[in-house]
Amino acid sequence: MDRLLVTGCDQPFLPTALLQELVRYEGVDVVVPRLRVGLEPLCAVYSVSCLGAVEEALRSGRRKVTAFYSSVRVRYLDEEGIRRYGRPEVLFFNVNTPRDYRRALQIAGEV
Repeated sequence: MDRLLVTGCDQPFLPTALLQELVRYEGVDVVVPRLRVGLEPLCAVYSVSCLGAVEEALRSGRRKVTAFYSSVRVRYLDEEGIRRYGRPEVLFFNVNTPRDYRRALQIAGEV
């Protein structure tokens, strides 16, 4: 396998269909959702061909997940495409605190 699907373990509402869409694109190094509020680099597909660019970013002190994007071929899945799978604020909801957990339970009851 020459690509990795990366997701956060704290995103309980990511639908399989959205993940399948991310992995279907070929000929690029990164496939990442792009929302109005920003990128979702922890729900993306990365090619092993990114390794050199990642290492260079780290050597130069750039530690942001997206620091190497300018050095590789990136395909952005826009918000319109993402909305086919649900509301982005739900799809990419993170559960990090007890309060988030309670909110996730509420969302799960609505979905």
